[in-house]
Amino acid sequence: MKPKRRESIVERASELFDLPGSVVSNMPKIEISGGRLILIENHRGVLEYSREEIAVNSLKSIIRIRGEGLEIKAMTANELLISGSFYGIDFEA
Repeated sequence: MKPKRRESIVERASELFDLPGSVVSNMPKIEISGGRLILIENHRGVLEYSREEIAVNSLKSIIRIRGEGLEIKAMTANELLISGSFYGIDFEA
């Protein structure tokens, strides 16, 4: 059994005021447009990259994007734009 993680003040304030985590901290924000584009803000780098899967590091988890014909279209220190046909997005603690 994993020990219970204590919530930070930022996380509690986000929940109390019903604010998105990406607004009050460096939590990732993911936008999907038309099932063909994914924009990830507040990422911490790409861990794995293939045409079928891209793993992106974030503050508290790894974001795995699965699909077909995946391609990184643009990447800055804060944003990552991915195109392709998406099958799923998984979050690993």
